[in-house]
Amino acid sequence: MINVKEKNRNNIILALQVLAVFCIAVIHYSTLFSIKIGTASPLIIIPFLIIVSYYSGMWRGVIFAFAYGIYMDSVAADTLCFNTLALGLIFCVCGVLITYFFNRNISAALLLSLGAALAYFVLKWLFFFVFTATEGHHIYLFRYAVPSAIYSAVFALPFYYIAKFFSNKQK
Repeated sequence: MINVKEKNRNNIILALQVLAVFCIAVIHYSTLFSIKIGTASPLIIIPFLIIVSYYSGMWRGVIFAFAYGIYMDSVAADTLCFNTLALGLIFCVCGVLITYFFNRNISAALLLSLGAALAYFVLKWLFFFVFTATEGHHIYLFRYAVPSAIYSAVFALPFYYIAKFFSNKQK
């Protein structure tokens, strides 16, 4: 049975995670400042949701992934639920891997963040460039998708240490 103090603490952590997702959405879609380096444009929601799945459970990460995918599809012109399905599927797989196979350490967080980001960008490349027979689709893969996936995974470091700090404060 969960006591009132622990329930309040979980609600505060949930509120902070929702606020962080909102801030990530503003950073991702805002033109006020850019975190882009060259052609690499990170999708920083991926490492954030990996860390959420680490410390708050698999289902919270999956629900946030579906919700953020719906948001991404609503502001995009022609994705037709791609982001919702891709992020949902990727985070279902990552949630199972986190729950049953990986330890909660920084190397596993980096590996899962890189794997999830690569999976997302490769799926995007397949559905929007290869299957539509777009000329020069390999340029997108090597000049945008792979550098963006690597750059996205780098954000797992600060998210991991912030979540670990809050997790240790919680105990």
